[in-house]
Amino acid sequence: MKKFYFIAGITLFLALFILQMNRGHHTVRVQGEILKYNILHERKILVDNPLIESRLTENLPEHIIPVVPYPQEVRLGDAYYTPLVSALSLRISGVEGKVREIITGHLTEAFSRRYGQDLRVSAEKSPSIWIGIPGRDDQLNELAIRQGMVPDHELGDEGYILHLGSNNIYILANKESGVFYGVQTLKLLLRGYPDPLKIPEMTIRDWPAFSFRCVMDDISRGPIPTLEFMKQQVRRYAEMKINHMSFYIEHVIKTETYPDFAPSNGGIPVEEFRELSDYAAHYQIKLVGNFQSLGHFEKILSFPQYRHLGATERMLDPLNPDAINFLENIYREMAPAFSSDFFTPNCDEAWDLSRGKLIGAAD
Repeated sequence: MKKFYFIAGITLFLALFILQMNRGHHTVRVQGEILKYNILHERKILVDNPLIESRLTENLPEHIIPVVPYPQEVRLGDAYYTPLVSALSLRISGVEGKVREIITGHLTEAFSRRYGQDLRVSAEKSPSIWIGIPGRDDQLNELAIRQGMVPDHELGDEGYILHLGSNNIYILANKESGVFYGVQTLKLLLRGYPDPLKIPEMTIRDWPAFSFRCVMDDISRGPIPTLEFMKQQVRRYAEMKINHMSFYIEHVIKTETYPDFAPSNGGIPVEEFRELSDYAAHYQIKLVGNFQSLGHFEKILSFPQYRHLGATERMLDPLNPDAINFLENIYREMAPAFSSDFFTPNCDEAWDLSRGKLIGAAD
């Protein structure tokens, strides 16, 4: 997994660098330095080892902050954030339910780890940390107007404003998802500037360059993940503001209609993906269903009871009504378990469309 996160991180940085080239010379220079430092130093912002993070952050230029993906706008101040009291107060406005519980837990852990201080959830008028949606709290709206930090249309539903003053922090957004992503950025800052490094004062305005941000994990080759591990992936991806997840699935799904082709020591029941979808929703992530539907069918076709579905030993027969019925039954079970509106019926690497009984059919 260490290798996977490094490769995934480099891929994200490359994509981000190319995207930002259109935003002007200064931005290109900044993003280029991020890319350079991440490749040359194998910089992994999301590691949990404070000693590693301290060493890596020390190598970062002062005008670069340790946040992935890099925010759209960052304005650094001349001073540093310093909490003044032993017990910090946290006020959350306009965010309720499970998401409120999650972000409270995130910030409590982050401040305890970074400063050794507790967070006290409060409704006081001048809290140490105030996060929320101004449109749902008149007092927060007054603060946003006074500070010139009213979330505008450009931020959309997922954007946010994060302000770190000398001893206070504000996160403001139009919607719950924006508040959530602002908290993720604050977490990365607290973790990316471990003691004795100081966090500079700053104001961040950030919104996604892409509305659809998806990562696909191939779970059909190598170890099959447990539900707990996939939940850990959800939490990791949420920190990087990924909002869709997908899994490349061949034979590892265990359906009620065809329970016998999944590995006996690790097949994933459809119900686990349904549970994962519900879990991921609180982290602003939707799951995209996926099932290999043409090539790469050799594992399923290796079973005698499914061999008649194949055009060859490794590819499903698209002209066989039984094969089409097989796929329909799989989709019928899988699709409702995944929360995204999209479902991927993989049809890649169908090398055998011109072999065996399909000779001439592709023409």
